[in-house]
Amino acid sequence: MDNDQEKPLRRQFPLGFALCVVLAGAVRCLGLANPGFSHAELQSASHSVQNVPGMMDTLARHDPHPPLYYLQLHYWMRTAHTETWVRLNSVMWSLLALAVVYFVSARVFSKRTAFFAAALFAVAPLAVFYAQHARMYAMMMFLAVVAWAGLRGFMCSEKRALAAAGGVISALACVAMGYAQGAGFLIFFATTVYAGVHAFLSRTRWKRFFAWCGVQALACAALLPWLLKARKQPVPHASAPSPYELAEALFKILFGIQGRLKDMQELVLVLALVAAVLGALSLCLLWRVRDRESVALFLGFIGAPIVATALISYWVAPIWLERTFAWVCPFVCIVLACMAGPANGAGRNERKTSKLGLATVSAFVILFALLSVRQAAHPLDDGYREAVAYLKEHAAAEDVIVARGQAEWCIAWYYAGPAFVREAQERDALAAIKADAGPEAMKQGQTYWLFQWRTFGEFEDFQDAIQAGRVSLLERLEFGNSGLSKVRLH
Repeated sequence: MDNDQEKPLRRQFPLGFALCVVLAGAVRCLGLANPGFSHAELQSASHSVQNVPGMMDTLARHDPHPPLYYLQLHYWMRTAHTETWVRLNSVMWSLLALAVVYFVSARVFSKRTAFFAAALFAVAPLAVFYAQHARMYAMMMFLAVVAWAGLRGFMCSEKRALAAAGGVISALACVAMGYAQGAGFLIFFATTVYAGVHAFLSRTRWKRFFAWCGVQALACAALLPWLLKARKQPVPHASAPSPYELAEALFKILFGIQGRLKDMQELVLVLALVAAVLGALSLCLLWRVRDRESVALFLGFIGAPIVATALISYWVAPIWLERTFAWVCPFVCIVLACMAGPANGAGRNERKTSKLGLATVSAFVILFALLSVRQAAHPLDDGYREAVAYLKEHAAAEDVIVARGQAEWCIAWYYAGPAFVREAQERDALAAIKADAGPEAMKQGQTYWLFQWRTFGEFEDFQDAIQAGRVSLLERLEFGNSGLSKVRLH
């Protein structure tokens, strides 16, 4: 790739990389068993535990995401169904992403830059968060850095065979991203802008850029069946971002899931933090203006997907969520790490300038580590496991559990176990759990347990019956983001 391309690979495997892997593994494995599965994780597990035909049918009816992530998780779950084992799948993908970040950065920039990129990614709050959750975002981070590695080889390699191999690898990673998550197609915007910036700055690689556009067209054709389906199945909780949502999403990308922002004072703080970080990134690019890789990474793999998500959300269909482009996290770490050391072959002045950058990046490593600790102290808990444990202890055999939206089969995971989910052909196969039961179906003296999750199941019909005095509210309990209401017909 660059000046150190001929260096033996073993020289790029220092003790620092091993330390980053150990640190990343330790941080990601802490607390994997607790809390219980979140709503989204139960979605992953409930789909993947089924046989492949059943899984594909369930995905087609109930899930806006394509099947690749669920398919690989299906084979992973053949070993066990525990929270720890299922989440270890994301840990594996995150550690693989870290390895690619290190080795590609070492060859493109320098070993010091690679070390700090790996160290930042090892403790980056968002990377840690999604490495501890059974969703597809850690897998997407790995595929995104593989797409970058292959594309850089395609754009910069002097050997046609290596360039062709890089193009194939990058195209396959892009298609895999498209089939791993509903908004995975955003990687095509990132790679196109990245290749275009490379061609513009080099002024000699326009042929490679147009060749890559042709490769992109073929990759998009491979993704077209899913894109046509996704266009008809919008994500209900996505939105066109307001300034508040824009600031909150950028905050989460940089600093992880630190709780929901609640007032304008916090919004101002967030905007200030985002501005400070973006300013640091811009300063990094000014320092390294002769290094087109930093510029291309920043514009292509950080700026392009965020801007594309916002524009699509306004003009086509709402897809804005911070996890839509969570896979930019490793590239933020790489660009930040560029401040820690000069690129391979840098001059003396650039090496002097990097001292301030070294201190800045070290401060970011410490900040990220502290934020990861704070994040771990407030884990996401939707309360399914605790709510079902309470139901098993207090609900009578003749009681009816009403769980609407997608909550019924999430409760079934803990109520009857993964075997039920695997063998069930219909979502209401468990007689005790109902989705469509209303107050008009209640019998005299019969008790209903209403399970509410933060997004689904408002139970307005039961609320109206309670206010009208036809139904009595006997008990109201909170479990994380979930709630149980015990009601009885007079």
